[in-house]
This record gives sequence, structure tokens and C-alpha cells, in this order.
Amino acid sequence: MRKLILLVFFSIPVLASSQGITGIRWSKDANAYYKVESGEIAQYTLPANTKTVLVSTADLTPEGASASLGVRNFVFSEDQTRILVFTNTVKVCFTNWEKASPHHP
Repeated sequence: MRKLILLVFFSIPVLASSQGITGIRWSKDANAYYKVESGEIAQYTLPANTKTVLVSTADLTPEGASASLGVRNFVFSEDQTRILVFTNTVKVCFTNWEKASPHHP
């Protein structure tokens, strides 16, 4: 089984909303599909519909935490060796951009 690199972003509402939340994602070769199920990202290989957990709840549990992060959405890299996971999105609104900028004196 190939090793996947997991990237987790905690607060990216713009990217998460632009990707949309869907039920399943098809593999490039259309011989499998991916699905978020019970807090894990699973691959179902066809035609037998064999389930393989790609990202487990243990993978999504930060060190020292008792619960895993909830997956809102995910996207594979072009070569399918990495997964970008959208989790814990929070809507942020600033009324004064100058005060919000960390580079503003």
C-alpha cells in the first residue's frame, strides 16, 4: 500500500466553501471511489467494493487530544500521494483590514 502524506488546515473557509462538500470522489482511473465515513477517509475499490481506510480517526487526532478532527472536505494531490483535509472551518469577518493585518505597524 502506498504511503499518503496528510496535510490538515484548521481554518480555510474560502477554500472549503469553494470546493463544496460532496458524498464521494472518484479515483482517476474510475476503479475506486473515496468517501468520508465515521470520521475516516476510506477508499472503496470496485468491482468488489473492498474498503480500505486511507486516513483513520487516529491520523486525524492531534497529539494530546482525546477526539479526532472532523473532516469537512478533502482533495487529493495530482499524483495522489497527498491529501489536503479541510477541518474545523470557522467563518472570520474583519471590519478593519488594517488592524487585522499582522504586517501593519
